[in-house]
Amino acid sequence: MNKKNTEALEQINKLIFVQAYEKAWELLNDLVQESPGDPVIELRRIELSLKNKESDQLIKEYSQQEQSTGNSIYVALKNIAMFFSERESPMEASLALQGLIKNEASALVYYGIATALDAEGQHDRALYNYNQSLKIDPEFYPTYFGISQVYYHQGNNEQGDYFFYMYEQKAPYNLYGNFETHRQLALDFAGEGNYIYAKRAVQTLSEWWIENKTICPIEIVVFEELALSKIAAQNNAMAESRERLERATDYAKSYSKNDDVTIATLFFMAKLFEEYSSDARYVANKMYEKIISSPHVSSDYVQKIAGHLFASGKTQDVLEVFALGYEQNADHPDIRFCLLVSQLKLNKVDVEEYLTIKDRLNTLIDQDGDKVEIFSALHALLSRFSGDAEIHMILADLYKKTGHQDKAKKHYENMYTIDWLGSESRLRYAEYLVGQNNEIEAEKILKELMQNTHMTQSALFRMKSLQVDILQRKGDHKEALKHLSILLRAEPWNIGYLIKQIQLIYSDQVAPQTGYDLDPVVKSLETNRESQEKDWTSFDKLSEIFLSLHYYEYVYARYKLKFLFFSERDTVLKKLVHLMGEHFPEVGVRDLFKLLNTNFDRPQISFSIGKIYKSMWMHETAVSWLEHALNYENENKSFVAEVYREMADSYLWGNLSHDRALEFAKLAIDYGEFPHHGAHAVYAHALIKAGRIREAEISLEKVPKNDIDGQYLRGIIDYRNGKIAKAQGIWQDVFKTSEDTIKVHRIKEELAKYYYHQVDYIKKAN
Repeated sequence: MNKKNTEALEQINKLIFVQAYEKAWELLNDLVQESPGDPVIELRRIELSLKNKESDQLIKEYSQQEQSTGNSIYVALKNIAMFFSERESPMEASLALQGLIKNEASALVYYGIATALDAEGQHDRALYNYNQSLKIDPEFYPTYFGISQVYYHQGNNEQGDYFFYMYEQKAPYNLYGNFETHRQLALDFAGEGNYIYAKRAVQTLSEWWIENKTICPIEIVVFEELALSKIAAQNNAMAESRERLERATDYAKSYSKNDDVTIATLFFMAKLFEEYSSDARYVANKMYEKIISSPHVSSDYVQKIAGHLFASGKTQDVLEVFALGYEQNADHPDIRFCLLVSQLKLNKVDVEEYLTIKDRLNTLIDQDGDKVEIFSALHALLSRFSGDAEIHMILADLYKKTGHQDKAKKHYENMYTIDWLGSESRLRYAEYLVGQNNEIEAEKILKELMQNTHMTQSALFRMKSLQVDILQRKGDHKEALKHLSILLRAEPWNIGYLIKQIQLIYSDQVAPQTGYDLDPVVKSLETNRESQEKDWTSFDKLSEIFLSLHYYEYVYARYKLKFLFFSERDTVLKKLVHLMGEHFPEVGVRDLFKLLNTNFDRPQISFSIGKIYKSMWMHETAVSWLEHALNYENENKSFVAEVYREMADSYLWGNLSHDRALEFAKLAIDYGEFPHHGAHAVYAHALIKAGRIREAEISLEKVPKNDIDGQYLRGIIDYRNGKIAKAQGIWQDVFKTSEDTIKVHRIKEELAKYYYHQVDYIKKAN
């Protein structure tokens, strides 16, 4: 289609859009006279004929053209018109059009076939024919719409959207429901002074929503009232203009109060008020305030609003919008920045120069630059603008470090006065107050800060840490430990938290009941963590004493602290795992998980997790972690043997696989027996399960007489061989043992069955 026809058809489409059907029909017929048989123009005629009841006349015209010209395109057009007007079924239309393919394989014919097939529900065949249409003429844009509908019918929305977008790009003013199309068309008609058509361009948008979606979104309702208000004003209908503007304002205000208000809709409506009414700019600002105050506002929206308001040159508006946003989202970095920039502008400060100096200052601080240069930059900024809380914060910290307490106090107070809602300023000021022994004022600040539901995790931890310090100073050690437990759950290996835990348990439990002094190692770590001179021998002796006195939590914290500083960590880890397994299995597993993928990660960590799960009798989970320990490269054969031994034991006691247990127990022995772990006992247990009793007896010869596993298994063999009294004599020592683990408890349960009920072990095991 040439440029002239394209422009003419676009004008016709505009008229159809505003439902000026008679005028459009007249222009369309004129266009046909100049370009007879153009498929795009003719399809538009067919569509319009349905609206103005001209389809009978159009079908008759196509029949006459077919007879007079012999051109098969009119056959195709006649069948498409008959199908569109429901004078012909989809099947009849598709068959008639398929008959034309041999003589007239045009984009129009394939389009008609595809549309009919799609109406029949034959979507795959329809898609094939649409694609054939595009092969012949890629610019035949009705086909793009048809393809989009097929994909939508098939549930492929992604492809449907793609082809629908292609159609929209090639066919302007063909579709109702696109906001930008209605808006632009209304502007065009109003610009020409055609206010009737301008109004229809606006009104057809809400009509489309109600007809197709049953409900019209609030932003479309507001758009319609604002656009019609502006059109009325242009047409000197001022009473109507004011009435519609008031209605739009009421709708917007009402929506803004709803709980389900969305940021996207608010932003859209704010832009509408700015575009359509200079008198209602305050409404837009109220919506911007609502957006900026939203707890979930994104940086993208903050930056859009800031850029828009700054570009308008109304800095006071910016300040008011972002000052309210600060009250609701004081820690939002973009809101804080925009508020600062608006303050700088209103104080006639060169913003670019100020921010450049501030960037240089931050670089100096990050690089631990020259203190004189840092102070120079700080005072240069302070001389330009005294309302930047961050500058007062940096100055306060520097003066505090250099011993100028009066100056530090002044700047901390200035910082808090300016940024009284910011989490960092509140925390920094509370920390300062605690350092000045002013716990009462610090507690007030922390109480207010607790209301902040959007605090970062880092800020939350600092707040909890301050609460712990204050409670410790007040002597409320139990409450302090409750707060500290929250921190330790998140960071169980934090040195500061562990030292604090040891101090608090010592003050709350150990000192009042034992009279022991706080450990010198703990005292030295509290003041100087870098010192390498620590008396670990004395530390261990005290730990053993506290362990014997059943201060398990206290010893657990001590072992964890030693693990972080002691060079031979595996030795400490074994003590930790033993304590975890007996007293804190769930806590122990959780704490060890925190060491994975850190500098402290090693095969022993995975092994330890497996051991603890095994102590909880969760054998399948234990096996998976023990296998994970073997994934590390390890030349320590003794360690590898220990892993195999624990895996074999889990396979046995978890009834997972006796064969696998036998395999891993043999590997444990092959890698080298190690003291006090009893690989031979596990191997003997697996052999008994396999019915290889003589081999089991030989293996048990290498197991110490007082080993509980060995005693249990020797009794089993005697019991199986009919020596019940002898077995019971061996098992009496097992019943008397003071060792209290889940495994020992399970062994005793098993023995009780044989001891009292004379169960056949081999039969039971199988």
